[in-house]
Amino acid sequence: MDQDFSKLQFKKRDPEKTLAGFDYVWACWPLSVAFVGGALGGLCGGAAAAINVKLFKSGKSKTYKYVASLLVSLGALVAYFILAMLFVAIFHTAKSS
Repeated sequence: MDQDFSKLQFKKRDPEKTLAGFDYVWACWPLSVAFVGGALGGLCGGAAAAINVKLFKSGKSKTYKYVASLLVSLGALVAYFILAMLFVAIFHTAKSS
């Protein structure tokens, strides 16, 4: 079971495609919805964070990246609240006296 790893070629990271620390914080702040919203919040926040990281790795201007990621993050919050209200409306059982 000897394997020869000498021929492996590892892909080097492109320094232009890596994000700075603050960019990661800005892009991934929607994940904080998971602490309040549980799995549903994690789903909405995780999707928004993935989109934001992809936005920040694009070649657009800094202003565009921050404004677009803010809109994506706010959209995730709105989607979370709408989905949460739907879940409550669907699964809410009225207590009878």
